[in-house]
Amino acid sequence: MVTADGRLRRLTAHSDAELFWAVRGGKGNFGIVTALEIELVPVSALYAGGIFFAAEDAPALLHRFRQWAPTLPEHVSTSIAILRLPPMEELPPPLRGQTVVHLRFASSGTDEAEAERLLAPMKEAGRIVLGYVGPIRTTEMDSIHMDPVDPMPAWEKGVLLTDLTPEGWTGSWRPSGRSSTSR
Repeated sequence: MVTADGRLRRLTAHSDAELFWAVRGGKGNFGIVTALEIELVPVSALYAGGIFFAAEDAPALLHRFRQWAPTLPEHVSTSIAILRLPPMEELPPPLRGQTVVHLRFASSGTDEAEAERLLAPMKEAGRIVLGYVGPIRTTEMDSIHMDPVDPMPAWEKGVLLTDLTPEGWTGSWRPSGRSSTSR
């Protein structure tokens, strides 16, 4: 990367680790990344997908996620988001104009039964509106987040947390989006 002082720097997790991890977050003004080297990891099977839950279950889902995610083995990746979706025809009818909680899950290296066992606590935590988690090819990994493939106007706000304590979710949750608080 080229930093603001004009220096060309090669970053790794071990050399210049602080700047490496800052850039990895992707939304700071630390410099311009000019090249990436990515080491591929062989994956023989992937059990993955996304599940949309009803917005009114957000507090229960976030608290369950806080307890569940740290228990997952290293070969499992997960994330969760609260989405306010527009009333667009391109969206499946159950999601149009809705606020939902989107759980994303990917497991490599386990069979389907084990992956379902790992996922079960989250599936039990709220009402599922729509979703699919199952065997997918690695070329279908973009289906996990179900992001649009075409450019579109959108507003996004995200945070990365090192810990989600019970106090981390405070205030009331209102699916309408008119009044909600979080820390």
